[in-house]
Amino acid sequence: MPGKTPSQPRLPGQRRAAGRARLSVRPPPGLLVLIPCALLAWYATVNLAAGMPPGAGAMGLGLAGFLAGWAVMMTAMMLPSLAPLLSVYLRSIRAERSGRTRALRTAALVAGYLLAWTGFGVLAYAASLLGARLAEEAP
Repeated sequence: MPGKTPSQPRLPGQRRAAGRARLSVRPPPGLLVLIPCALLAWYATVNLAAGMPPGAGAMGLGLAGFLAGWAVMMTAMMLPSLAPLLSVYLRSIRAERSGRTRALRTAALVAGYLLAWTGFGVLAYAASLLGARLAEEAP
């Protein structure tokens, strides 16, 4: 037809309603789970830090205690940064029929992310012990 213009491609989140295009903003479900988890981790981090003595290094904590505090702190600070990746990942596995499988894959992604940060905590612990040792020896 001569007077008809080709339709524009839809943007992500764009819906067609009564001949007009409109954008809908819906937070991804993963974000709705990540934010409360991060808030809970912030609460735990503040409570753990309140009773911690000031000092250099690992502040008298052993490796397990340090990693537990590190993991909670990384959950509070780094979990929100996972939201964009999680959103893309959830869209990529949307074709998976089983909601259980999608939930398990999403949990595995989040657990792997936090496990990687916890692994980095081992290096941070070693660096904090070295820093404490240097602080004791320095005049």
